[in-house]
Amino acid sequence: MEVSLDGYRVERLIRSSATTRVWQALREQDGQAVVIKAFSTNADPGLEARVEREFELIRRLELPGIVRALALEHAGSDFLLILEAHPGTNLSQHTQGRPLAIDAFFAIACQIATILAAVHEQRVIHRDLKPTNILIDGEGRVAIADFGISVVVENERDQIHDQALLSGTLPYMSPEQTGRTGREVDFRSDLYSLGVTFYELLTGRRPLQGQSSLELIHAHLARRPTPPEQLRPELPGALSQLLMKLLEKAPERRYQTARGLLHDLEQLRARAGQSRLGDGDDEDGDEDAPF
Repeated sequence: MEVSLDGYRVERLIRSSATTRVWQALREQDGQAVVIKAFSTNADPGLEARVEREFELIRRLELPGIVRALALEHAGSDFLLILEAHPGTNLSQHTQGRPLAIDAFFAIACQIATILAAVHEQRVIHRDLKPTNILIDGEGRVAIADFGISVVVENERDQIHDQALLSGTLPYMSPEQTGRTGREVDFRSDLYSLGVTFYELLTGRRPLQGQSSLELIHAHLARRPTPPEQLRPELPGALSQLLMKLLEKAPERRYQTARGLLHDLEQLRARAGQSRLGDGDDEDGDEDAPF
């Protein structure tokens, strides 16, 4: 069933699920392209409050590289979240399962780390970073989308401890996000999810596999991923180490901040044209450096 809302011209359905339909539309007053997420409140009475919370959280993040929330509207039994449309595709569509060239990876990864650092500095944990929630346009500009299960840490610490509310996308979940470690979820959980995403961008596969949810949870808790340089020998060893550091099981062994990650990505990007990486004995590395 097509959504109908005064002031907007709906163009096409992008995707749908049991509770949500997502439409591409135009705002008639100025022709701005928008995305309308229509949530069926009949299917879930608590959904409206969660959408309102997502709207307020996105409005808090008036940052470059964040898909902006424009309005909340009602249409019959639907509750509508209207978002700025981001041209282009998500990273999963962009790569189509193929590994990125190393220079293309650095161009994307540095942007993601920059945006995520700004998000974390606003005390927000995304909790669902993955290729389908990262958008890229025709000019190579990146944006992060879908803050539906994100939390503001000073306001919502109790929610992060509530096992019933732990959620995300299992292949990209940190060990602590599975609820099986007794560790709280903090900013470093996003860095693990980013490690899974980066690994997939560079190798064309996820670092951990499983035939069932339980197998995947066990993999996040106990299995060590194959170092990416073993799957793709032309990868710089230091870049492989960076990914493995992001994928550490214990949060204290990962990067501690997105800024620290960004520093090392920029260092590696600057050195990528050299014949050997890791020779820079005269350079002071970041405290988070994996090499």
